[in-house]
Amino acid sequence: MRVAPALLLLAAVAPLAAADLGSIDREFERRMKVAREEVLAQKLEALEAYAGDPANAKAADLVPAMFAAADLAAMLEKHAAAREWATRVLADDGDGAFGARARFLAGNATLRLGGESAKAKELLLGAIDRAELTNESVQTTFDAAEALASHLLDSGDRDGALQAWEAVRAKLPDPRIEEFIQGRVRVIQSIGKEPPALAAKDLEGKQVTLEQLRGKVVLLDFWASWCAPCVEELPNVVAVHEEFKDRGFEVLGVSLDRERERLDGFLKEHPMPWRQVFDLGGALAQLYEVDSIPSTWLIGRDGKIARRNLRGEALRAAVARLVATK
Repeated sequence: MRVAPALLLLAAVAPLAAADLGSIDREFERRMKVAREEVLAQKLEALEAYAGDPANAKAADLVPAMFAAADLAAMLEKHAAAREWATRVLADDGDGAFGARARFLAGNATLRLGGESAKAKELLLGAIDRAELTNESVQTTFDAAEALASHLLDSGDRDGALQAWEAVRAKLPDPRIEEFIQGRVRVIQSIGKEPPALAAKDLEGKQVTLEQLRGKVVLLDFWASWCAPCVEELPNVVAVHEEFKDRGFEVLGVSLDRERERLDGFLKEHPMPWRQVFDLGGALAQLYEVDSIPSTWLIGRDGKIARRNLRGEALRAAVARLVATK
């Protein structure tokens, strides 16, 4: 299925406002995302109709169609559908080419739906156990380990989260992969410790420190206006801040923009109701060993790191737990 031409057609229905280059790029990306989701939703509907009628589907197509439906449903965050189709793949071809990814999809969807933790863990460990040194398999293995480790951290099981990555290390002994695993292990090991001391001036020239915010739940957010994933996550952070700001939740942004003018223009277009630090030169990013953005540090009322690099519903759920702790 050729998606790109359809996306371009849908995204170009109305003219783009020429406020500045950054706003044009962001609006175009937003329209492309909406158009892409519409096209993918139609594709999922077609796949479900086809795979849901085994009498009419070609025998050779059935498992690949069910797997495609599971993968696409997960992409669209339709977790019940993802679990249903992945479970059907496992029932028909659990040891076949789609087995590892189907286990990840079923396990991750089970966790997202708040289902059986033990079953989800079994599925995710099953995906890791089938790891091979191919690009597709490595990605599935990383996805399974991320999902399992995140779930275990939510349960307060830091050692279990570390063991998830140790399982990956045992299955994929490769120097390039080892470097990635060490990065994940460092993140997990930082949880429960105090972050580096932060002292800087915000955009209004006022001094801000993490010590000033002790007693609150704080999201320290390293981001930039040119970072597409940062901008994509912004509405969720705004929503979480709005929901929990009166219960002791605060956000402190650290912008890695290269030009203050561009940052100011972005903030004018996308107001953020929290303080911002302009980290020109990257001194704070270096202090916090930030090697990619968005990089977020969720800090509890005790001043210690509770979680790292959460997005979407996972961020909201973690903040909800932390603000409930006095």
